[in-house]
Amino acid sequence: MRSNILRFIIVTFGCMAFSLHGCIQESQDNAELDDNPTTEIEPKQKVQDNAKLDSIPEKIIEPKQEEQVLTTLDNISVKEIKSESGDCTMCSGRIVVSNGIQSDTIKGGSNGWFPNYSLQKINDKSFIVLNNNYGSGYDGIFKVLYVLSLNENNFSDTILHKRIAIYNESNIMIDESITNFIYENSPEILFQDHIEIRHHKTVKRCPESEGEICYTVQELDEIEKFFVY
Repeated sequence: MRSNILRFIIVTFGCMAFSLHGCIQESQDNAELDDNPTTEIEPKQKVQDNAKLDSIPEKIIEPKQEEQVLTTLDNISVKEIKSESGDCTMCSGRIVVSNGIQSDTIKGGSNGWFPNYSLQKINDKSFIVLNNNYGSGYDGIFKVLYVLSLNENNFSDTILHKRIAIYNESNIMIDESITNFIYENSPEILFQDHIEIRHHKTVKRCPESEGEICYTVQELDEIEKFFVY
């Protein structure tokens, strides 16, 4: 009888030990599974996200286009767009002009930036004026003036295209020494019932000999008027 009771106790404790071991093992396995979403799946998701970012073109991750929409004259809107290439020397930006019915894209400017412009009213009609300076080794510095219509009947037509010399320098040999003649112009552009350009021109003579100074040999003021319709 005692042997049977002893055997029953041993078997019972053995089963309990086995059961506890099984429960602990199962609990550990479940703990590992519960930890997986936070310790393994999320890092993998981050790697996948990084891989996706690496596959996106750089201009989407860090846009190099800079846009700004301005509405400053009646229903005229202008969107300024910098070049996608950034501040590059040989590229230009652009502007998109709209009168609410029609729109057009105008390229210009320098170093990746859109052209300088202003919106003007002349005789109750709307115009956009592009006013930019450019330079070259042969021509010196010059201003390019464009006036484009923003009216429905002739939208984006060029009303006036004017090239104005701003600065130039020429070298001449005089008395066996080099003399520089410098031309400068400071134009004023006015918008009334017409377009008026007031030129202030000077020519200076600048010998290259040591101790010589520049002096003005000519001054001239001129006025040009342009009527737009």
